Parts: sequence; structure tokens; C-alpha cells
Amino acid sequence: MPGRDSEPDFSRLSRRERQIFDVLIREETATLTEIIEQMEDPPTRQAVRALLVIMERKGYVKHEKSGREFVYQPTGSGETAARSMFRDLVQKLFGNSLKDALASHLEDESVSYSDEEIEEIAELFRQQQKKKKVGRRAKKKRP
Repeated sequence: MPGRDSEPDFSRLSRRERQIFDVLIREETATLTEIIEQMEDPPTRQAVRALLVIMERKGYVKHEKSGREFVYQPTGSGETAARSMFRDLVQKLFGNSLKDALASHLEDESVSYSDEEIEEIAELFRQQQKKKKVGRRAKKKRP
């Protein structure tokens, strides 16, 4: 069902739907046979076909007929899906606190970042602060 900006809520994908969606993101388009070939431990052909019908009804994929087969493609980008899933994860697991989510991840000793990555992340936060300041100033100027 469409979420924000009429995009489907990709955080609601089931495990199998996510596998199918990942194949479609990677390949951009794929037939039923191609999807099954690329899935790890795929269910039956009929099950994958049924999942594709469900996913199309929910707005995650669309299809076109090509000869005797349907060619499926995702309705959103991998980035859009990742953003939706990340937003849902932060909301559900961290009470909508980005600070807590990042702190949890950064405290994980199995994860390491280069100085360049850390600086890039810091720059993203600086840019976000600038956007908020500009937005506040614009609101203050309105009568």
C-alpha cells in the first residue's frame, strides 16, 4: 500500500518478497525463470508466481508481456527501498531515535570505518544542519 509520496512501503516486504525484489533491483528486469534461478533456495515456480502477483498488487513490482513471458521490474529503486526499510528500523527498534541507532551501530566492534568515511558522514550532518537553519530562517520571514 502506498506510503509517503505514493511510494510502496518497502519495509513491509516479507523475506521471500525481499529476495525477489533484490533480484529485480540487481537485474532491473527479469522473467519468472530468471528470478527463480537467482534466488537462494527458491520456493516452487507457482509460489514465486503467486508472490509476484501479490507484490504487483501491493505496488512493489510491475510487469510487461514479452512474447510468451512476463518481464518484471521493481517500481522503486534500491535506494528508495533501503530508505524506507531504514526509516522503519529506526522507528521500531530505536524509538525513532537516529542518535540511538547510530550509537548502537558505531559501538559494534566488528564494524570499522576509514577516516574518509567518518569525514563524509560528518559532512552529511553539517549539510543537514545548514538545511535546517535555512528552513528556520525562511519560516521566520513569513508574515
